[in-house]
Amino acid sequence: MDQPASFEIPLDQIDRSLFPEGARQPGTTAFRDAVTGFFTQELQTAAEWIRIAVDDKTVRVAWLPKGGDADPLELAIAQLTAGNYPKGIQILEFLVHWRPTEPSIRYNLGMALSDLGRVDEAIVHLEIAAAEQPASANTLVALGVALYRKGLLPNAVEALERALKAEPENPYALRNLGGCLLALGRDAERAETCLRKAVSVMPSDQQGWAGLGRALEAREQLADADDAYKRAIDLNPHNRAAEAAKEGRSRIAQRTMR
Repeated sequence: MDQPASFEIPLDQIDRSLFPEGARQPGTTAFRDAVTGFFTQELQTAAEWIRIAVDDKTVRVAWLPKGGDADPLELAIAQLTAGNYPKGIQILEFLVHWRPTEPSIRYNLGMALSDLGRVDEAIVHLEIAAAEQPASANTLVALGVALYRKGLLPNAVEALERALKAEPENPYALRNLGGCLLALGRDAERAETCLRKAVSVMPSDQQGWAGLGRALEAREQLADADDAYKRAIDLNPHNRAAEAAKEGRSRIAQRTMR
């Protein structure tokens, strides 16, 4: 039988943009009601009961999770999948205080924060998740991507190498490692090898094909690079990866004409 859980959340971890404009000032009744209402509404399907007390510094939570299949982590992931990142992140930050050593919560929270550009916070959660599950390739890939976005390319390469050691065929580890090596301006041959393997495992990966085009272009294999760029464009001609591939084809055309 599930036992009641209780913990505190610092007030600065509450996303006030989730509340009505007149309910964002801490210390007011409207703010306390908004905090209580948000968590009650979002978690009611996963909780037998939930009690929340708000003061000037913290939100104190006591609740009894339901048994069976009801899991608030699934609620958070559903919000993220629907594109509602603020709500999903707020639920995950709630959960990380309840189950601080559960890697899946840190992993999903870290990825969401990374996607929003909050990479410093993302790296903290992903490093904890990776320490809890050092053989989780997906966690290490997410950490590598966050480190890349932070500009810590050597650290990103290290994390992605660890991901490949854990799962040599992981296409995301292969693709991102290839991209990191190209960004560092070193070992274009290894980058090509990684990216070729990535698109062989996941041939519909547009970013993988665009990355392979860059690697082949860096190695002066212009005809093959043009073919890879074209594959990327054919997969979806109307997004950022396609634009990068079109720019690559334009560079190759100009060089060929000269």
